[in-house]
Amino acid sequence: MNPPSSEETILAENADLRARLEDAEETLRAIRSGEVDALIVEGSSGPQVFILQGADAESNRFRSDILGKVNDAVVAIDGEHRVIYINAAAERQYGVTASQVLGHRLTEIYETRWIDPEDKISARTALDETGQWRGRNIHVRRDGVSLHVESSVSSLFAQDGTPAGQLGVIRDITERRAAEEALRENEALFSTIIDQAPGGVYVVDDRFRMMQVNSLAQPTFAAAEPVIGRDFSEIMHILWGPEMGGQLCAIFRQTLETGESYVSPRFTHRRQDLGEEKSYDWETRRITLPNGHHGVVCYFSDVTAQRELEDALRASEQRATDIVQSISDGFVTMDLEWRITYLSARGAEMLLPLHKTVASVVGKSHWEEFPDAIGGPIEENYRRAMRDQTPVRFEVFYTPLDTWFEIRAYPSSSGLSVYFLDISERKAAEDALAEQAAALVTADRSKDEFLAMLAHELRNPLAPMRNATEILRSPAAGPGEREQAQNMMVRQIGNMSRMIDDLLDVSRINEGKIELHHKPLVLQDILAGVAAVVLPNCEANRQKLVVSLPEEPVFLNGDATRLEQVFGNLLTNACKYSGAGSEISLIAELPSEDEVVVRVMDNGIGIDPELLPRIFDLFVQSSRSLDRSHGGLGIGLTIVNRLVKLHGGTIEAASRGLGQGAEFIVRLPLDTSSVVPVSPAPCVGAERSLRLLIVDDNKDAAETMAMLQKLRGHVTRTAHTGPDAVSMAVGFLPEVILLDIGLPGMDGFEVARKLRTMPEMRNTFLVALTGYGTDTDRELAKAAGFDEHLAKPADLNLLREWFRSRV
Repeated sequence: MNPPSSEETILAENADLRARLEDAEETLRAIRSGEVDALIVEGSSGPQVFILQGADAESNRFRSDILGKVNDAVVAIDGEHRVIYINAAAERQYGVTASQVLGHRLTEIYETRWIDPEDKISARTALDETGQWRGRNIHVRRDGVSLHVESSVSSLFAQDGTPAGQLGVIRDITERRAAEEALRENEALFSTIIDQAPGGVYVVDDRFRMMQVNSLAQPTFAAAEPVIGRDFSEIMHILWGPEMGGQLCAIFRQTLETGESYVSPRFTHRRQDLGEEKSYDWETRRITLPNGHHGVVCYFSDVTAQRELEDALRASEQRATDIVQSISDGFVTMDLEWRITYLSARGAEMLLPLHKTVASVVGKSHWEEFPDAIGGPIEENYRRAMRDQTPVRFEVFYTPLDTWFEIRAYPSSSGLSVYFLDISERKAAEDALAEQAAALVTADRSKDEFLAMLAHELRNPLAPMRNATEILRSPAAGPGEREQAQNMMVRQIGNMSRMIDDLLDVSRINEGKIELHHKPLVLQDILAGVAAVVLPNCEANRQKLVVSLPEEPVFLNGDATRLEQVFGNLLTNACKYSGAGSEISLIAELPSEDEVVVRVMDNGIGIDPELLPRIFDLFVQSSRSLDRSHGGLGIGLTIVNRLVKLHGGTIEAASRGLGQGAEFIVRLPLDTSSVVPVSPAPCVGAERSLRLLIVDDNKDAAETMAMLQKLRGHVTRTAHTGPDAVSMAVGFLPEVILLDIGLPGMDGFEVARKLRTMPEMRNTFLVALTGYGTDTDRELAKAAGFDEHLAKPADLNLLREWFRSRV
């Protein structure tokens, strides 16, 4: 058995104190009930009689040793606060003798100090009305020692029934109170340590009940709330179901009983409460709780997002590898020691006459595998590229293969990446057709730049994604760092995916494999949707987006996804190549009965006149340089051009020159066979844009709710105190207010009552969005003027339904 804890000791002392006070009160009850009628005290002026209750003095069975044998201090005073009785326990407790204090004022024994001034008033009221009071305060002895005491005080009455004094039974609880305070501090420290842990933490006590859950762990247990004090097995069954929940509970019981810690490998399983697969890293340890008993603490991290990002990264890397493998060039990489680290399938095919395979060369020295490259232009250019950290391009005739190669080598901090292309046919054509040389050189330069950019752009996202993965794996990373790492990985994977998708689109278009899914469309729907997507980027750059569309529906027959891609690319480019404060226009016009013209205009950096005729060619990009300030591969406009043509339309670009903006004009044929659809009758209760005021002292909760509602088309404002909420409501005149109850300055009930007194707020839809969710809380909310009460976390679907049907 475990020895009694400090908590159990305190509880036992409390029980003993209660029993002894009850004994003393029983004596006092006998005095008040008539069993004891009077208290006779010998004083300097002779014996004095104090009537306690009842008039029959002959039935007085009071003896001085009754109160003298009470273990607790007993002190009686007359109406003038002079001491008329003090027992031996009181003499010991206060360091005085009866001869010193009898007949003197009570302050000769101690002075009373009240823990709360209101307690003094309550005590006086209780004695006046009932003749009894029981409570705690502080007694300061004559020697200055302070005692925390618990007292039971009763009024004494004279023979004529008038108040004649008081009798008090007093217990010194100083040591017990110090022990209680130490226990509270210990429990508070324990709670603080748990709550401030860097990850999710919860504690199960020796009775297998949930004892503590820190703030980072609370969302995990939302479906099982309330969890504190609840059987841990019930919680696990709710979250994971009976089978898996039972297995997890067995691990916790093993740790609790044996003290053996458990560190889980990556744990992935379907949550029963969420209906989705979740992943966690977690471990258990046995600890000693503040009460001296054993418990189990579990540290865990929700790594679902990390796992999904890692899966996406692996898929993205595989897609990148597939693209590199599909390039007609051979591709090989070497480390700083000139060891071959990668050889593409196409490269191995080109080297097959030399009996070189991927397996035979990877890990080997380049110079040992290709000794004929030593001492010639290949070695010279490779070493120059590594020495100067600069890309090199050269042509060389490689005798062992009897082949002309064009080689492009790109250095990095980890080694060298080399593209090698068989140009034997090209060299023969150059010899035969010299006049075509200039055109071929131009084409090669564009492709060369593209391949350099491809290598750069495909490698660029890998470094930050690898860093982010390490951050997510680090136990020292806090929530902020984890969120930043996850957001960054999402962005980088998105960038890589868009580049890869563009490359695949080019390949499919060139091979005639792209398929359009034609159906009747309304042009305004396409353009409005694209504008809504681009608008946040424009706002971030302080750019003005002007949209002008015909009032009557413009019908097309086309692929909605591909048309969104066309106009999304044009608007994104306009945003990218226009400076802060610029203006971007999206205009649709009907110059004739059989076509529509869509113009995308900006006043940005413009287009170089020399580049303008080739702006839609593959791999052409304005302001191409190593700094890659705008990014991209220079294939977006090529895709736009091909997609417009596949829709039977045309596109042209115009610009007055650098610094004077650009205009892209898309012409598409109309679909005159489409029938104008009949507009449906307005849906009763359909969602519309509302003015919402969100009030919560938790700024993150308020701002995220406001952000979500803004994304749903509503106009939002936030406030974080009661007074600010009232002030904001007066100026904003919201149609809906989501109002927290626990607010600084003025609670939510008071705010609601104040708002309901304002004529302009009487019809406002007022929702109490709060963590207080009892029936009493709901009644208080209704009485304060709330229309609805919603416990946190908010049911967003229910909110949306209320907005549709009740506002």
